[in-house]
Amino acid sequence: MPVLTVRADLAQHLTGGMLEVALPGSTEQVVRGANILARFPGAIGEALVLIGAHYDGVGDDTDGTRFPGASDNATGVAVVLEVARILARVGRPDGLQLAFVFFDAEELGARGSRSLARMLARSAPVRPGCLVQVINVDTVARLRDAVWVEGGPGADPLLAALDRAGRALDIPLQLGPVASDNRAFAAAGFPAVGIATGGDRSHLPSDVPGVVEPEALLTAARLLLGALWMLTDQT
Repeated sequence: MPVLTVRADLAQHLTGGMLEVALPGSTEQVVRGANILARFPGAIGEALVLIGAHYDGVGDDTDGTRFPGASDNATGVAVVLEVARILARVGRPDGLQLAFVFFDAEELGARGSRSLARMLARSAPVRPGCLVQVINVDTVARLRDAVWVEGGPGADPLLAALDRAGRALDIPLQLGPVASDNRAFAAAGFPAVGIATGGDRSHLPSDVPGVVEPEALLTAARLLLGALWMLTDQT
């Protein structure tokens, strides 16, 4: 069955009405995505923490309308890059392997993260005792009352590390939905959390850099760095 996706700003005008749609069939070349992965060196057997954000957007309309994707999710990419830059200078926390990944095709059903999660699940028996944990950053464009955190099954150590970091840095946290690549890893059986501060222009042409609050980026980066050091005390 064909599935039609309607932009949020148009959906309100279509609710309750009848819509006739023509769906001509055609054959097109399959577009392949690519995850981008960078890894800090670490000894076999250490806990691996995968820090990620999706770099794809919803794409432009055929009429030429552009959807810049500054909030969703250039902000998450910026935070992960900044954390990687800082750790490259000061060194990683003891006892942790770190990898940074930018997922493709999150807007198409989290295909990039699902692919990587399947690959890691297949390779897990090769490295028994190596725990893979995931922290995903998506849409950190606006500062609200608290940073939203969603944890999947088995993610209690990650949630505890984020909680300790939030308390130490005076960054309030609250449990809330973060519907992003973290869920792909949670579904594959990996401890995974998502963090977000939110934004109000996602998937709109107005999602431009000017709507991003720099303080939100700084807050997310400080929380993430703090959590990594708190996590190493638990491993």
